Amino acid sequence: MGLLSGGSFLGIALSANALQLAELRGSGSRYRLVHAAVFPIGEQRLLSEPGVLGKELHQFLKAQGFSARQAVAGFPAQWLMFKEKSLPDASAEATAAMLVLQAERDFSMDPPSLSLDFLPGIPVKGTQRVILAAAVRDRIASVQRMMLAAGLQLRGVTSTSLAIAGVSGGANVLYMGENGVECLAHDDQGVRAIRYLAPASAVKGGGASPGVSGELRRAAFLSGAKLVSGELAIWDDLGVDDKIAADLFAGENVHVRRGTTFPAMESAGDAGEHSAGSMALALCAANSKWMGLDFLHSRLEPKPPRKFTSARVWAAVGVLTALAAFGYLLLDWRQNAAELTELRQKRDDMKGSEKSAKEFIARVKLATNWGDNRPNYLECLRAVTLCFPDKERIWASTLSVRDDMKGIMTGGASDSKTVLELLDHLKNNAAFADVKMLQMRESEGKNAEVTYSIAFSYLGGG
Repeated sequence: MGLLSGGSFLGIALSANALQLAELRGSGSRYRLVHAAVFPIGEQRLLSEPGVLGKELHQFLKAQGFSARQAVAGFPAQWLMFKEKSLPDASAEATAAMLVLQAERDFSMDPPSLSLDFLPGIPVKGTQRVILAAAVRDRIASVQRMMLAAGLQLRGVTSTSLAIAGVSGGANVLYMGENGVECLAHDDQGVRAIRYLAPASAVKGGGASPGVSGELRRAAFLSGAKLVSGELAIWDDLGVDDKIAADLFAGENVHVRRGTTFPAMESAGDAGEHSAGSMALALCAANSKWMGLDFLHSRLEPKPPRKFTSARVWAAVGVLTALAAFGYLLLDWRQNAAELTELRQKRDDMKGSEKSAKEFIARVKLATNWGDNRPNYLECLRAVTLCFPDKERIWASTLSVRDDMKGIMTGGASDSKTVLELLDHLKNNAAFADVKMLQMRESEGKNAEVTYSIAFSYLGGG
């Protein structure tokens, strides 16, 4: 894939309940918006009946005047899983081999059920930081079947936020779309984090939740991205009031601006009546260099064997892989040795204050072990918390999670509708599977309350 000169291109931003569509037409490096629309799909139809949905999409596109057949689909951050990895600077083949091995440890789902890709970073002092990404393979297959039934040629599947960042020139992005609010943070080495922050209801319909800006700061802190040193572009596909968008980061040392158009578009103005996500994906269909991730053409998919192979070729691959692994272990050993030498020097310098030295070493060890070794239970608790509706009419009483990350949550609510809303949020979150209601019962009495019990399996990510 690469640059397609001229023609029409279709961008499709997916969410749980709708497809956001935009068709661009142009030649060379300049494009203009010719059609934009939203196609409602109904919850779970993408997975349960993609063929029927594709035929309906074909009729919808025809009725709305769409003519493009080259398309790129974008997943919301809530459907993807990301891990930041630090690796030695190596060839693309060796990097891919190391990431495939680490993916088996980092994601709780079986590797064959996931489609993997990664964002390479800029090497610094012999190391490179990459973002390992995963999507559920069945969901990608459903999108492919839907596109085939709709008569479309699917050129790629990527992240909608990443597409916006790519076509807009790499600024930090806060994207408000139908599936919720998500952010992309980066620094001079590349992308640092892509996170789902809150449901769309947090900024839609009257006011922005204070938790949105707080979660963005937390994401920036955990990832190390320095938002305060750059700008943050807000791309709004929900029609959020300008005052709400302006107040979202009031008082913060962040240069915030409204995203309105992309450099490759012919004219400035509103981003296609709230179609920023689908417009960015359409530009990626025209030029794949903006995509960043592509789960259809992954850097981690095994390459088909060449027609002419020999024992020498395979031996060379084995040697290169072994050397890369040895280099990784050697670099890791040297880094640990350097840290140990530094700690010993500090210990000698602090002989007069042994207690302070011990406290310092304890803090260093705590900070070193926090990243990849954080208990998965904390990530599970965070993911469950984000699924709760932004209301005070529902609460959890107990949450138990076993070693295999299967859990049961019990609690109460003022009405059954709020409980069902929580159940839907859990089912729509890619971090959970096998979500089911064990019981929901309304108590008797004057102040009747609903008690519930929900079972789930935590997969990771989210």
